[in-house]
Amino acid sequence: MNIVVLYSEVMGYTQGILEALAHLKPEVQVHVVYWDKRKLSAYSLDEGKSVKYYPRSSFDVNRLKQFLLDKMPPVIFVSGWMDKEYLSAIKWFKKNNKTRVVSGIDDQFHGRIRQYLGMIVSRVYYKRIFDYMWVSGMPQYHYASLMGYKMNTIVSNLYSANSQLFSQNPTLAGGWYIWADFPPRKGL
Repeated sequence: MNIVVLYSEVMGYTQGILEALAHLKPEVQVHVVYWDKRKLSAYSLDEGKSVKYYPRSSFDVNRLKQFLLDKMPPVIFVSGWMDKEYLSAIKWFKKNNKTRVVSGIDDQFHGRIRQYLGMIVSRVYYKRIFDYMWVSGMPQYHYASLMGYKMNTIVSNLYSANSQLFSQNPTLAGGWYIWADFPPRKGL
């Protein structure tokens, strides 16, 4: 079985989650298309052992559609709605194929005009694309519910850590250490 992940910028914790999934479910092939050009951080992707990574710059919308056809994933995870070609390919693919699409959301609702417009767009457009919203916390849960998603279509705990990294160092096992990037745009 193939799972396709259409991602923006892959970070270490993202890789940790994807590698753990591939390790726990060896019958699952994880394929990740990631942004390699519009990066906001200096993180360098470490090619995984079990996960296949594909740079976004090598895909146009037609190639994305063909990629989805080739993989025939029952589940697609997309890191949000900012990549319009991701959305176009998913919408096209869903017309003729049974797949579930999960969108990540780490935005908080602040009552901005753009967010109110987004709520309208979500109810009309995004709900036809995304079956589930995977949120990082309660503020994001609230935002997803305002976009029209019901409790049974909102999944919690989007963020995680690379547990393999911590298990390799016994001195880190006794307490909490947090290395995080919380840019002001996230409102944290």
